[in-house]
Amino acid sequence: MAASTAAGSTLAISVGVPATQDGTGYAALTYTDIANLEKIGTVGASYAKTEFQPFQGPKQKYKGSADYGSLAPTLAHDEADAGQSILRTAADDETNRLYAFALTYPTGAKRYFQARVFGYPETIDGADTVLMATPTIEISTKVVKTGAGTPTPTPAPAFSGNPTITPTSGDTSTTYTATDPTITNGVITSRAWLIGTTVIGTGPSIVPGVGNDGQLSRRVTGVGDDGSTITRTSGAVTVASVAAALKALTVSSSNATTGTAISSTISGLTSGSSVALTGAGAAGLSIAGAVITGTPTTAGLVNIVETLAGASNSPRLSPGVITVAAAAPTPSNTYANSTQVYANNSSFSPDLADVEQRLLALGGSYSQYRVDYGTGPNTATGDSVNAALVKLQNWIAAIEADRAVTQDNTLAGNTSLLAGNAAWKARFQALETRFTALGVA
Repeated sequence: MAASTAAGSTLAISVGVPATQDGTGYAALTYTDIANLEKIGTVGASYAKTEFQPFQGPKQKYKGSADYGSLAPTLAHDEADAGQSILRTAADDETNRLYAFALTYPTGAKRYFQARVFGYPETIDGADTVLMATPTIEISTKVVKTGAGTPTPTPAPAFSGNPTITPTSGDTSTTYTATDPTITNGVITSRAWLIGTTVIGTGPSIVPGVGNDGQLSRRVTGVGDDGSTITRTSGAVTVASVAAALKALTVSSSNATTGTAISSTISGLTSGSSVALTGAGAAGLSIAGAVITGTPTTAGLVNIVETLAGASNSPRLSPGVITVAAAAPTPSNTYANSTQVYANNSSFSPDLADVEQRLLALGGSYSQYRVDYGTGPNTATGDSVNAALVKLQNWIAAIEADRAVTQDNTLAGNTSLLAGNAAWKARFQALETRFTALGVA
């Protein structure tokens, strides 16, 4: 190698000391460069000479105590420089604490040693001079030399152990938690849960789930500062299989009306299952994925049947998740002329059920309309059930045609007329309740 100037040389200090007195031990420390160096000084051992002159023979010369040198660097003082700050701290330290130094030549060769700093005097000269400092660094250990062509190797990464899993037994519904090791001289780059060789998760905990029975293990992988990759795997935990249990299902919209399209999303489905609709209200509806869509055609309840092979309770019925109500019928114009529709009192078209549906569609206050269930206002005798029904239907027709009906009698005064037919009586009383709700006296 050719000779070199000192230009580019650096001196760095560390607050630590090496674990071993060799290039590897020193290289493992963290150093901070000392800035603004003008001169560094002399480094290297010199030995005291011990002489002995025997009576016979030449004078013997022996190496005495080694002096590893003393540095007296000169540098431009900088309060903000981190390296100089550590140097001043070492100078102010009244103990015999050693600090590690790394002297680097322009060729890349290094000289490592430990020393004590015996002072940091600062020189303030003329106005046109730089504020200087001349610390004294007394080397107190053997100087360790590393050549430019032999860089100190980067320590290999290492894990503190293997991952562990708790609990150490369970089934596919159990929550398993990993405790991962730490890594030195590197970083952990990936974590994985495996059933056999198949990765099923990466988080700190996992529930394997249906179908993931077998040997569960935890694997961690790291990359070292030297670029190498290391892996550690836990001992295997046996995961027993368990049959899935289907849950009760719910839907986002639980009410529907015949003739009106709906879209309702199912919640609670188990992965891999199939579903079907049953019940009177299911006519006109279908399922795609987890969404029920369509236009129901029949009033009634809609049930969902979920099926999954191997499930402990398959198939499972979720009854009545949707209630389909019949839409109110549209009133007919023929009600305005009751004499033509109800000429035959033994036969009614439409019947009382239709009248009830029409009443449901009424709103507001209809106190101006009156109907007589008997032969005259406020009399206890009156029409037959059939005749009363005709008058009731005429009353509704009058409301719809906005025709005045002036006679007034409540149902309560005519209950004797209905005593022979409990079913008709109950239906009339239900209608009377609706009249009251509409504000009809």
